[in-house]
Order: sequence, then structure tokens, then C-alpha cells
Amino acid sequence: MVKVYQPGSIVDQLYSLLCQEIMDGTLEPGYFLKEQELKDRFGTSRAPIREAIRLLAADRLVVVSAYKKKYVRKITREDLLEVIPVLACLEGCAAKLTAEKATPQWIDELVKINDELKKSYQAGDIENCIDLNFKFHGHYIKSAANEALKQAIRPIIQRTVRLWVSCLYTKKSNLFEKTIIEHDKIIETFVNGDAKKTEESAREHVENLLLRAMKYSIFDKQGNFNLVK
Repeated sequence: MVKVYQPGSIVDQLYSLLCQEIMDGTLEPGYFLKEQELKDRFGTSRAPIREAIRLLAADRLVVVSAYKKKYVRKITREDLLEVIPVLACLEGCAAKLTAEKATPQWIDELVKINDELKKSYQAGDIENCIDLNFKFHGHYIKSAANEALKQAIRPIIQRTVRLWVSCLYTKKSNLFEKTIIEHDKIIETFVNGDAKKTEESAREHVENLLLRAMKYSIFDKQGNFNLVK
């Protein structure tokens, strides 16, 4: 039994724990979330379990069937083909807005994040690599200081891209080698103060993720995403 403790509300902790297990593949796409099983596992009542699952469903990490059964959301070919080009444009825009006002200190922080990513990859700490990868992107998205843009990006990352990238990179960790190289190219454009090049580099980086995903993925007859063994 996994006990949930303070600080933070029980619901918040349950949400974080279940979210992490979905991201790292412990709870695989299509997994049936049974309230009684989770209640016994976490040693809590049904109410916070239901609320945590409701929050996961709101973020589209969990889907609810017509019979009210809850499953970890599956990623489909259609999801990837639709959202990645959109995300590429949005992230490119965020990078451009940030490049127009980036300070040397801000760039140093971006370099530090990518250096930490390199070290984690060399150490084989893939879970930390995944977190640092999203931290790298989040650094320039947040710094764009455009709430409308941030609100447009967040649901795409949360409901599809974070789950997909986490599943993919956990099992194909060598993909981080290309990710790190592309991050270095983005950093170079920030250093050079070329906002247009920064936009192009960020957009191309996200688009490349789609190409890599398709290369290492297969889809069943329903179009659900799987990894090439």
C-alpha cells in the first residue's frame, strides 16, 4: 500500500502520483483505473480518488467511457498529426517573443538547463531528462510573457505531447542525443540575437519530434500509438 502524506492536499498528491505513473508508462495507455484498487493501494477513501481522476480527465490524460469506466488515454496517429504542427508554430512564436528581449543572464539559465540534461543523459537518468526537456521548452514559453499563447500551448502539451514524449523517450532514450543537439542550435540563435532564426529553430525542433515519433512508432487498426519493439 502506498501512503499519501502532507504537505499538499490528498487530491493534489494523488493527481501528481497518478500523473507521473501515466507519464513514465507504469500505467500504460488503455489501463483500466479501478477505484477500489486505487483506494486499497493508496489507503484513502473513494472521494479523493474520484476527484484526482476527474482532474486527469480534465487534462485528457484519462478518458471516461459511455459506461463511466476510466481508462488511461491512448495516443493516436490523428492526435500526433494534428497537434504537433500546431505546437511547432506556437512554440516558434514563443521563442521569437522571448528572443526579442532575452538577456545574457536568461540565456545562461537556458544553457544551464541543457547542460543538466546532457549530464542526466550521460548518467542514464532518463526520468530527469524528460523533466529537463520540458523545463527547457517551458523556459522560453514562460518568458514570452504572453498569457494567450501560454494557454494555447499548455493543453496540447498536457493532453498529448507530454504523455507521448514520456512514453517514447523512456523506451528510446537515445533520442535525447538529437534533442540535445537541437537545443544547442536554439541556444545559439538566442545568443546571436536573431529572433527570426530562433523562431525557425524552435519550430523545426518540434516538427522533428513528429518525424522521430513516426519512425519509432506503429499504430494498430484503430490508429492507437505503439512503440516499435
